[in-house]
Amino acid sequence: MNCGYVGTVAEGTGGIFQALSATLQANTTYILRMYIGHRADNVFTGYQASLLAGGIEIASDNTLNPAAGTFLEDTITVSIGTTSPLLGQVLAISIKSVGDQGQVDIDNVSLTAISE
Repeated sequence: MNCGYVGTVAEGTGGIFQALSATLQANTTYILRMYIGHRADNVFTGYQASLLAGGIEIASDNTLNPAAGTFLEDTITVSIGTTSPLLGQVLAISIKSVGDQGQVDIDNVSLTAISE
């Protein structure tokens, strides 16, 4: 299996960030999906997964707590109307570990945009 991880016992918290070429569009629903994992031989730190527009968080989640040795799918959905002041701003994905020790594993991150 290939996956990324952030945070370790020695280094503490960490994160990954990806700025996208896409910009926030009106009348669009965005669906951010990823798998959040708990390594069997390490502490799960917890996480904060966010979709940003122009550096401002527009949707996030941190509710999953997978059992050791497993992954759970996280789905974060946000619908954007016509009045958001962030329309046209560059989208980005941020995933951070939030605990003092341990790590969170991340796999198969995707963002889907559905025009309404």
